[in-house]
Amino acid sequence: MQIANPLNDVAFKWLMLNKRIAKFFLSTILQKNIIEVHPAQQEQAVRMDYIATIIDDSGQETKVMIEVQKFHHRDDITRFRHYIGNYYTNEQRTKRADGTLKPHIPLTVLYILGYKDPQIEQCIYKVEPVGTDQLTGELTPYQSEFISSLTHSIHIFQIPRIDSERLSSKLGQLLSVFYEAHKQSAKAYLLDYPFKNKITEQEVEYILAELNKVTLDTELRKAYDEEEEAYKSYYDTLEDLENQVAKQNKALEEKEKEIAETKQVVEEKDKAIELKEKVIAQNIMALEQKDRALEEERRVAEENRKALEEKDKLAKELQLNTARYMLSTGATIATIMEFTKLSEEEIEGLK
Repeated sequence: MQIANPLNDVAFKWLMLNKRIAKFFLSTILQKNIIEVHPAQQEQAVRMDYIATIIDDSGQETKVMIEVQKFHHRDDITRFRHYIGNYYTNEQRTKRADGTLKPHIPLTVLYILGYKDPQIEQCIYKVEPVGTDQLTGELTPYQSEFISSLTHSIHIFQIPRIDSERLSSKLGQLLSVFYEAHKQSAKAYLLDYPFKNKITEQEVEYILAELNKVTLDTELRKAYDEEEEAYKSYYDTLEDLENQVAKQNKALEEKEKEIAETKQVVEEKDKAIELKEKVIAQNIMALEQKDRALEEERRVAEENRKALEEKDKLAKELQLNTARYMLSTGATIATIMEFTKLSEEEIEGLK
């Protein structure tokens, strides 16, 4: 049985605008009892929003916003975050009859990935906020508008991890519709679906019939061809940009390496200069100490010289006084010269 590949943007959007299919798809994937679903904003086929009414086991109805995001490449995670941020930023709250704002609509996000996340082995994986009493460690369910307005559940659907052998359940049969192993080589948007005789779920049969009908629609087939060409052009451009970025990153790494090496040389030179300045400072300090020592030696020598001069002066004075005394006693000049070691002229000058 030939069907349109539901992961093709044209086919996926066409399917999900069908309320019957959207309700069955979301109910089965999210494992929720959805009784009503209305498309919200549908800006593009990779992102589709729905307002769904869910009824729980107690019969209570709750409206939730379901956002479906479909991507083929791992680098799309930035867009995931962007879309979620936009939802929280731009959500329009309605008013009650009394004029007060109604609570925020809880958000559930379904990520449909065209690649395998190596850290998530499951084909369908659910992550929900869980409340924990931090005093006891007990997991506790919450009924809080505050919490539900600031958190959201996510469901991750990894297409490459579909197990085509698990067709006994409703979920397994729905997943088989997205099994891409049977793509037609010439047209990636066409699948040769091999499990038609194993399908027992009426809604899955309906989806297959609609996808088969699409393959016969000339306008849709044309749209597929145009989309394939657009994707090829987009990813060729993306690859060129990635190559340019890779070259720029390599050049930047080399520049950073060069800067790091230059910085290291400068640091080594700075260390050498610092060491040289330290040695110079030590030498200056040694010279200053030597100068102080020489100055002290000069000071001591000067003091010694003055002391010697004073001593010589006192000795001379003593000689002269002795000579005066001897002259007063009538001693001869020859005797005085012998005793005082003064010259005859010095003695004559005392008369």
